[in-house]
Amino acid sequence: MSTHAAVEEHEEFDRKKILMALVRAGMRDASEVRQIAALVETCDGMTTDDIDRVVVSELEKRDPVTAKYWKVKRDYNRARFRK
Repeated sequence: MSTHAAVEEHEEFDRKKILMALVRAGMRDASEVRQIAALVETCDGMTTDDIDRVVVSELEKRDPVTAKYWKVKRDYNRARFRK
């Protein structure tokens, strides 16, 4: 049994990860990929959920099919995107 408390790791924000994830999700228009990634404004304490909410919100407006694939592929609970 471990006596160590769970430590949440933080990593530096990397917009390239969003760009690559959008392409993997099916976005092919490079301009739109960059536009969506640019909408994510970073701040201290930002979580992956915060980033996903921004991305999914924009994908649902521009490309609902890719938005659905993004959510399924990343295996997220759809209820969290309704916030």
